Amino acid sequence: NLTVGGGNLPGPDPAGLYWIEADIIEMSYKLTHISTYGIIGNATTGGWDASVAMTPSEDFLKWTLSTELKAGEMKFRANDAWDIDLGGLGENNTPQEPVLELKHKGSNIVINDAGNYDIVLDFSKYPYTCTLTKK
Repeated sequence: NLTVGGGNLPGPDPAGLYWIEADIIEMSYKLTHISTYGIIGNATTGGWDASVAMTPSEDFLKWTLSTELKAGEMKFRANDAWDIDLGGLGENNTPQEPVLELKHKGSNIVINDAGNYDIVLDFSKYPYTCTLTKK
């Protein structure tokens, strides 16, 4: 439980990346260990049925993938489940510049041009971002 003026939260076990949900009404929190991140959608090789796994950096703040994408839509999701998924900020989110800001339960990310892409999911600052670079 959380308390006003309370101490630090205990360090989680195992070490790694965690999704933290806080309920300030109930004064409680929940930690979910992120063991995998991947992309999913009809633009990906796995379709909407299976995530394509990404590779984490040593500090778990950047996840990368080089993969073929089709024209279509995609999202990022953790632990091969829909509890924690990241999408764009609004409708028709086509990556620009090629960085796109992400949000929890955001909209599908539109991929207009099929091809091989380097994808970086970046948790090093908020808002979280993804970079899609077509090769």
